[in-house]
Amino acid sequence: MNILGKIGRVFLIVLNSIFLILGVAAFIGGIVFYNNSGATGPNVAEVMNQITIGNFTLANLVKLIAGLFIAVGVISVIVAIIGIIGASKQQRALLITYAVVIIIVIIMELVITGGVAQMKNDLNSTVKRRMLELLRPYEGNQGSALTTAWNWLFMTFDCCGVNPLIQTNDMVYTFWWRNFQRGTDQIPGFCCRDANPQNAQFNARQACTIAPTPLNSFVDRGCFDVMYQILNKYNIEAIIGCILFLLVEIAAFVFAVLMARQIGRNASKKNIT
Repeated sequence: MNILGKIGRVFLIVLNSIFLILGVAAFIGGIVFYNNSGATGPNVAEVMNQITIGNFTLANLVKLIAGLFIAVGVISVIVAIIGIIGASKQQRALLITYAVVIIIVIIMELVITGGVAQMKNDLNSTVKRRMLELLRPYEGNQGSALTTAWNWLFMTFDCCGVNPLIQTNDMVYTFWWRNFQRGTDQIPGFCCRDANPQNAQFNARQACTIAPTPLNSFVDRGCFDVMYQILNKYNIEAIIGCILFLLVEIAAFVFAVLMARQIGRNASKKNIT
């Protein structure tokens, strides 16, 4: 094996050892994201299942993102193992398989990146409008299944309304605001910072509902902005990471092909002699 082949072998072993670690991290990260996002819980389903981004509801989109992380983790682990064994044992068939899988993964990444960009545009243009429509029937601390879902959304994401209420008071367009039983309350009890499932429905005529401030309530945190931040979290870092990952994958493909060709040539020479 020439010097380029030796460098490629070491490169592939080291690279795929890193892929193996990153694959496990992606798998765990997908599970954590799914469990901690709060967007897939049954309590908020009435809202989440009525907000669509492209062909997905918001709840299904969270599941999709988590599923992609998990799938990428599993695929990365499998591909890394193939690459390590193929490079260390100099198995031409495994190296060819590895190269083919890498090409498929690169194509999938490009397609997914385009889809994510489109969904991001849909998130900006349609989701906020749909959330505002769904907020109009809101009834306050108690009411329909939709109202209950909004209240759990407020508690789950520590937010209130669609836009930050200190900027735009979306509550004035709701059924709750027009109900005379609201009294002097400016926000429902579920928007208070000390709200929990046990006390929130009884939060009325309190300091945080009559004179809400960012210190006693979530009037500075609109639910659209909070959910957008969750879906857009680490966006710049993710883009940079994807570009670097793509470049490394291309290098891995090149070295895998070079090693496979050299192993094939060496085998041919042995057969001739």
